[in-house]
Amino acid sequence: MEHFFPALYGNEKIKALIGRDILERRQHHAYIFEGPAGSGKHLLAKETAKALLCQRTDTNTLPCDACLHCRKIEAHSYTDIAYINSGDKATVSVETVRNALATLSYAPDEGDYKVYIFEDADKMTVQAQNALLLSLEEPPAYAVFILLTTDSAALLETIRSRAVTFSMELFSREAVLAYLQQNSNAPKPRLQEASEACGGIIGAAKSILDGEADTAVLSSAAGDFISLLFTGTAADALIYCTQMKYSRTQFDTFFVFAMSAVRDKISAKVGGKDLLFYGKEQQGAEAAGSTLKRLTGLYDSLYEAREEIVHANAAAYPALCTIVEKYFRQN
Repeated sequence: MEHFFPALYGNEKIKALIGRDILERRQHHAYIFEGPAGSGKHLLAKETAKALLCQRTDTNTLPCDACLHCRKIEAHSYTDIAYINSGDKATVSVETVRNALATLSYAPDEGDYKVYIFEDADKMTVQAQNALLLSLEEPPAYAVFILLTTDSAALLETIRSRAVTFSMELFSREAVLAYLQQNSNAPKPRLQEASEACGGIIGAAKSILDGEADTAVLSSAAGDFISLLFTGTAADALIYCTQMKYSRTQFDTFFVFAMSAVRDKISAKVGGKDLLFYGKEQQGAEAAGSTLKRLTGLYDSLYEAREEIVHANAAAYPALCTIVEKYFRQN
């Protein structure tokens, strides 16, 4: 029996589909992996590249993680893999994409494929996406493109139509706790805390457990902000917004948690049981006091503010105030 991408927890359907295609040499030339920060999309991209270039012989695991190619990819020293990202910029420019694709016409140096991993695909400008589109339309047989994004809707339809999209799995609190129990020696109360605060995201749970203050603080701040909208006044919420002086990266994490919290409230409202951010006992009273339309409107407002602050580099306070104003203006 084949085992695909053992380094990635869960996501069994995704791993089986991609792994089987690679094994049978019928992989797609472009993939989109979407999911919040910490959901495993970067790991899946790396494991996909390994699987494409793995030199395995007598093993039923793909990738093998033992051959020269796998080890070089793990060490980020494989010449046929290019990582394209925004660096310290708000966007990925057309020049960045063109420079990365300048090597596309050259055959691979070490293996059978050249892999281009766009780590901040949703930060590409329209011009940058159009530059990439030219390569996606008629790629050489040896080229594979992997686009990582928090939301594939941020990409042009012409890009999405030329790639296969996979959404990373979010996990129940019980599944996260089970993972942490298998992979950490931390005390049970700490494991419980991390599984409850991570919003169903394994990477966030690990960050909380490792004592990364940002993740724990931002998770708590997101929960406090959402609860304040339900239990406080507009004035209370606007005052709270003045305290949120985060970087773009921190705001990205904050909004992932905030959207997960609202998603739980929507689920509770319609009788769902798969809560990711909150415990079930925390949901009933707050969710009962708001309509489904108001909840979905709040989720959309959070998404829009995230796009403005994180991707368009807009001023944070006005965008946060818009969330509050829209929520309290609704009946």
